[in-house]
Amino acid sequence: MITPIKRNLRGTALAQYKQTLSQQGFNDLQKDILIGTLLGDASMQAMKGNQESNIKFEQTLSRVDYIQHLYEQFSD
Repeated sequence: MITPIKRNLRGTALAQYKQTLSQQGFNDLQKDILIGTLLGDASMQAMKGNQESNIKFEQTLSRVDYIQHLYEQFSD
């Protein structure tokens, strides 16, 4: 489960957040993808009643190859 941070992810805060991803079992590539997409066009939503979060990768149909690539990176 990823613990959301309610502040800007820059500098030390970004480094600390990347450390929490290591504790969640993500490999280096997955961590980089998560950080990059969350800073770009993905969004994260905390689930009510528990500490889990959903990450939403939403693109147009023309970017289906990109979404498929992201899916393959996290399919395990």
